[in-house]
Amino acid sequence: MQEPSVPLLDSILNGSNTSSKKQIQLERIEPNQENVEKLWLEFLDTIDKEKDSYFLSFAKTIMPQWKTPNILLFEFKSSIAQGTITNNKSHFIPFFLKRLQLENLQFESKIDSEREIIKPKKASTVVDRLKEAEEQNPAILQLINRLDLDFYKNG
Repeated sequence: MQEPSVPLLDSILNGSNTSSKKQIQLERIEPNQENVEKLWLEFLDTIDKEKDSYFLSFAKTIMPQWKTPNILLFEFKSSIAQGTITNNKSHFIPFFLKRLQLENLQFESKIDSEREIIKPKKASTVVDRLKEAEEQNPAILQLINRLDLDFYKNG
């Protein structure tokens, strides 16, 4: 008696049954910097541009670096970009695993601190904001005096 064929979990999740269809075998791609860059661009082309535009805005500005053994390194200009890509790694790591035919792949990221733009803190009180405005435009002080305003009483 012939045992019934059991479909693979991957085929069930993808909506196909391997007992009735041939499974397509992808050609193994050599993991190196050039191929990783090509795969990254290929992955970005598969993304729904309307649904994931925020992710794409950061993803298109970076290129993963291949570090052996089995490490994808991403360098970011800001912590926001790092967080956005890191939060979406569950989408692109399986893509790379499948195309490179690897059993495991590590994701590493770092922020290029020289590139990260740190904006100065904005003034938090009315008096601080007023002093900042006076530095930019000394005529504000004349306007305050003409209107007989006293912002410095409680400051």
